[in-house]
Amino acid sequence: MIHTIDLEKRFPIKKKKIIAVNKVNLDIETGEIFGLLGPNGAGKTTFFRLVSCLLQPTSGTATVAGYDIVKESTNVRKRVGLLCEEPSLYEKQTIHDNLRFFGELYGLERKHIEKRISDLAGTLDFTDLLLRKPGTLSKGQRQRVSLARALLHEPEVLLLDEPTANLDPETANSVRLSIKELQKDEKRTIVVSSHNLDEVEKICGRVAIIDNGKVIRKGSVNLLRDEFSAKSVLISYVGILPDAQLALIEQVQGVQEVRNGAGRSQGFDLSVDDTKKLSHHGLEVIFASSVSDQRVEEIISEVVRVVAATRGCNIVSVTSPKKSLEEVYLKLLHDKSEDREESR
Repeated sequence: MIHTIDLEKRFPIKKKKIIAVNKVNLDIETGEIFGLLGPNGAGKTTFFRLVSCLLQPTSGTATVAGYDIVKESTNVRKRVGLLCEEPSLYEKQTIHDNLRFFGELYGLERKHIEKRISDLAGTLDFTDLLLRKPGTLSKGQRQRVSLARALLHEPEVLLLDEPTANLDPETANSVRLSIKELQKDEKRTIVVSSHNLDEVEKICGRVAIIDNGKVIRKGSVNLLRDEFSAKSVLISYVGILPDAQLALIEQVQGVQEVRNGAGRSQGFDLSVDDTKKLSHHGLEVIFASSVSDQRVEEIISEVVRVVAATRGCNIVSVTSPKKSLEEVYLKLLHDKSEDREESR
């Protein structure tokens, strides 16, 4: 649906040229919710403006729904809906009149505009706001109306720039649910830019992380989390007394010594979370990447047997913890920052 080819945008500032988007190559598929992540000034908003034909690229190009953003910008605009971080509405007009005006700008017929306003107000839950003016609305209400404005002409591509910024948790969740509801139209592609990584993790299948105008990593959210997560298993348990806890750790360390033998890298290490802030104890078994899945199962079975046999101990869960998308994001930006320091 969106295919970029060495897309680049430079801005002349004080006799210098700032590269806001630096040879970006992305393929965003039809029907997916795609996340565009990065710090402030990374180039996310500029990317949206290029793809929606509000800006012309300095070099390179992109196609949206098969149309070139440079040569066929009119066709692109008909197929793109854009929700800006700071959406604007005409304050002296009612919500209904605002939406009707934008529908006319899109070239829609009056009857179709009225139907779209009615349908979107129902879907996004603001029917009771249609006769009010923007100045009387909360931030969340304005955001839902602005989302409707971006959807009036039934675009194939929806670009959402910080759709839940500055919203309270309940309102932000309502907007997220609206976005998920919009994905049910399998022909619509949604691209979301957000600093809320937990939000992105919940609604996006794939992401691209951009820094200083360059894409530094892209791919499936789950695969990125797997890539940056250690091969480990966390055993959580309750009911154990302090003395028994010490004895348990010694027993598991005994398993570790036997299993590791001389080739320690082929075995596993332990991490014990025994802080009082937790309602349970945590024993994390961390494996070397070279350890086979079968060996992992064998060792975990043995460790679980030792834990279960400990007096008064009740196992709560046995899980394989993964890094969150936020942890992956911060790690990538930190590594990128270190690379820049070393190159100086």
